[in-house]
Amino acid sequence: MNIKSHPLLPDWNEIRRSWEDLPLLTRGESKEIRIVDDAHVIVRMIPSLYSFTQNRSAVIEGTDTARLNSFRILSDVLADAGLRMATLAFGSDYYITRRLRDNSVDHVPPIEVIVKSRHVGTPKHGLYKISDHRTRDGGRIEPERAHVPYVRFDYTNPLKDDKGCRLRDECLPTGLADRYIDTASAEKTAMSAFCALYAFLSRHGIRLDDICLKIDHTGSIIFGEVSPDCMRAVWVGEAQDFFGASGEDCSKDTFRAGSQPEEVRHTYERFNRVLSTPVRSTVSPFDCLSAA
Repeated sequence: MNIKSHPLLPDWNEIRRSWEDLPLLTRGESKEIRIVDDAHVIVRMIPSLYSFTQNRSAVIEGTDTARLNSFRILSDVLADAGLRMATLAFGSDYYITRRLRDNSVDHVPPIEVIVKSRHVGTPKHGLYKISDHRTRDGGRIEPERAHVPYVRFDYTNPLKDDKGCRLRDECLPTGLADRYIDTASAEKTAMSAFCALYAFLSRHGIRLDDICLKIDHTGSIIFGEVSPDCMRAVWVGEAQDFFGASGEDCSKDTFRAGSQPEEVRHTYERFNRVLSTPVRSTVSPFDCLSAA
């Protein structure tokens, strides 16, 4: 348990024991959020996973605990790197975060900030034959190949529309995303966070290929979960070819691949275990230029 005490803050464990009496703010597919006061909310994770591409959903007990433990570790990494985090404290099965408000109204922008450093996921599947086209520097964007990281903005759709049709998140033009979130600030925040996490994870033999971050409307505060559930990450250990090694998935891709619940739970738990022992020197995502 990692409770950060402060003489002016409530007893978070006491707040947790009052869970059923707290007003519900929202309950989504992956977490339930209840109101503590005007400045704080308490969050409990739900052990559910969903993949639009594979049209698969499941409740896998234990993944909520593993996600919480990952978030605790990675939140400290980001805070130590100077990133502004909304999260204030972690308990045994909950975390406390600042209540995001704008003009006294609860406000969470419907935007996800994505950082990608490898041609995987949505771009790989949706950009048909992009590898046939040369880039400005004469190279090619190849499937499963590392590239310099970039930031994009996605609109967060509900899982289904009013007619019950499944929906996927959609990429937004920056100009449109900027109506909801300060994109210039958010891009800097997301890239700084990605580089800090990439460096930390690389020391522990994990290559971070992409991540989805939730950032407030000012573009400066990370408030959402940071765990294997919102990234693609691969264990490559001490492999000499850090960027090219296929490695072993240690993130949500195990679930996307159709693995059984026990294997998915093991993958999330293994992610946390390997973070206890550094195995190599720090790698930067921009090192892929010299490795190409």
